[in-house]
Amino acid sequence: SQGDTGKMDLASRDKIYFQKTCKIRVEAVISDPGGQLDGRQMTIIRDGKYAMQYLSTGQFPVKKRRDEPSAPLNIPFGLVSYPQEASDSYTADGSENIDGVQALKIKISGGNGEKTVWVDTKRCVPLKLEVTSQSGKKSVKKTVSYKDIGMTKDGRYFPMKIEVYVDSSLSKLIVYKGLVVNSGIDSSLFKPMDKILK
Repeated sequence: SQGDTGKMDLASRDKIYFQKTCKIRVEAVISDPGGQLDGRQMTIIRDGKYAMQYLSTGQFPVKKRRDEPSAPLNIPFGLVSYPQEASDSYTADGSENIDGVQALKIKISGGNGEKTVWVDTKRCVPLKLEVTSQSGKKSVKKTVSYKDIGMTKDGRYFPMKIEVYVDSSLSKLIVYKGLVVNSGIDSSLFKPMDKILK
């Protein structure tokens, strides 16, 4: 994340588990030198029905809410899909050059607002995403750039670096250090927890 100094500071080291279609688990070890939460683990579980957040300081969720059908920005757009999105409308809107690649521009509208995604159709990978959402009375535009496209062991393309901009200012940088695909993840990882196991 970006602090008051304008430079990027390490916010956490995360391990992300994903299971089709919309089950996500993020285990984040927080980096906050001198802070109360430095070195603590935060776990977020989204199962399509609920989104729950746990801290290693307690056994019950510190936050629990309905899991809204919105794709997380720390994994590539298009991986997560919610049943509610089946009725979304997709419209091709020409093509644009994104980082030297001719990308198909697709506008998506539905019950969860509007977004635009630019897709590299040869590698079947997103290159850019724009989402506008409401924060109170203010409209906030988030732009996501997918970079350092690599190939997984089973031959798929995957961006190893994700940049998230809020109103054109770099807000978050996600860098993947490793990736395993189709590893047989146990569904119990996405069930509510009694406590965080050490």
